Amino acid sequence: TVMAGGIKLQEGVDYTVDYAMGRVRIINSAYLSSGTPITVSTESNTTFSMVTKRMFGVRGTYTVSPELSLGATIMNLHESPLTTKVNYGEEPISNTLAGFDIHLTRSVPFVTKILNMLPFYDTKAQSNLVFEGEVAAFLPGNSSAIGRSGIAYIDDFETSNVLMI
Repeated sequence: TVMAGGIKLQEGVDYTVDYAMGRVRIINSAYLSSGTPITVSTESNTTFSMVTKRMFGVRGTYTVSPELSLGATIMNLHESPLTTKVNYGEEPISNTLAGFDIHLTRSVPFVTKILNMLPFYDTKAQSNLVFEGEVAAFLPGNSSAIGRSGIAYIDDFETSNVLMI
């Protein structure tokens, strides 16, 4: 949206847009000569990206015995920019998530015996102890396409034009 002093300008009549370069050119000289402040606002392009993304994950479970099983998961989200020059806040990532888990079930008959010692309780059911645990680590990183440490540019003056009056 292009506004001049609170008035919405019309594309093709008052201004043109070069969408490839991201430039707005005012073609109605009345707005330029009047000294009216011109504001340009853009829509959010968060649904579009100039970055290719890949997500890969593997999950494995190993059953040691009927009572014990071990598992591991690893996932990676990787982004590759089209160029090595990226903007601040839009740095491509290569994040990895690794996790391990254990599931242990043991029969504990002495718990049933202890419960049966209670005067108001009697059971024949087997008592089991179940232990489950997991641990995970998040390993942040950046895409190798922008170098080992990564560089983000706060301002990019390569495509700017100087207007001399």
